[in-house]
Amino acid sequence: MKTNIVKPFRKVSLLLGFDTEAPFDQPHQEEDIKPAIYQTITIVKSLNSLFDSYKVSRTFFLLGKFVEKAAKLYNKELIKIFNIDNPLIDVQSHAYSHRQFRHVPVGMNKPTLTPGQVFEDIKKANEIISEILHKEPIGLRAPRGYALGLNNSEELTESVKNAGMHYVSSDLRNKDWQIKTDLFDGHEIRQPRKYSNGLIEMPSHGWQDMAFSGLDIPGVPQFQKWDKKKVDKYIVGHYTELMDKAMDESKKRNKTIYIGGCFHPQAIAVYDGDLKLFRQILDIAKEKEVTVESYTSAFNNIQSLNKKYEQRISNMQ
Repeated sequence: MKTNIVKPFRKVSLLLGFDTEAPFDQPHQEEDIKPAIYQTITIVKSLNSLFDSYKVSRTFFLLGKFVEKAAKLYNKELIKIFNIDNPLIDVQSHAYSHRQFRHVPVGMNKPTLTPGQVFEDIKKANEIISEILHKEPIGLRAPRGYALGLNNSEELTESVKNAGMHYVSSDLRNKDWQIKTDLFDGHEIRQPRKYSNGLIEMPSHGWQDMAFSGLDIPGVPQFQKWDKKKVDKYIVGHYTELMDKAMDESKKRNKTIYIGGCFHPQAIAVYDGDLKLFRQILDIAKEKEVTVESYTSAFNNIQSLNKKYEQRISNMQ
């Protein structure tokens, strides 16, 4: 006689988010920016080909300034590259200028926008993305990322929401402002959460992958000095470990655990130009039954669950 074995609830979701932005942070002559834009677009095309073959969705957080410059080089071809009609391709905003929303006390000292300027920067990016790619963003990756995201700043969360954003991914650093985060911040698990005005925060986990391209800043290992095979093994192991930790927490809590990825096409061109590592990570996720999806897909699922919960509470009253 067959016995039906009921598997315990266990679900992990790996969010693919790519900050598509290069170049952004220094003055460039028009001829100087072409190689960086071509390199970024080449990786975007390769990523789309790979992810389509695995049938997984992904989010490109587009810097307004990047879209503006790329459109001059690619014209209507840019619409085909960021194919809005493809349900697996999700295009969202990375603001316009890449100027930070909060002071970042480590690394390069860069100017910080006021809440009013944040609103204008996001609106400008959204208008460019809408005009060129015919897409109205609802999600935002905040430039550089901040410890605890936009916590304790109602002015900032209001600016982001008033600019038309439904969710923001700004919690990208640990309490020491390093560009690596864990599933936990102390004893608190770092998962999507709601600010007081209803804006949803979608934090990232693990390294911001710019680290793997050889960033020389405090707290980041000098990966550029490692043997390439050692770096490759570390990167795959890094995301595998995150998935394993999330699976353990999902089993304990009987709920979905989200892993936010913070990737950059320009960095990928340096450490995984042939996408060999991404293919391995996708294969491991499939083997572990980890869902791979875009930030907006996860946001929509979270919103749906929130509405069901609110409706259940309402029916009980």
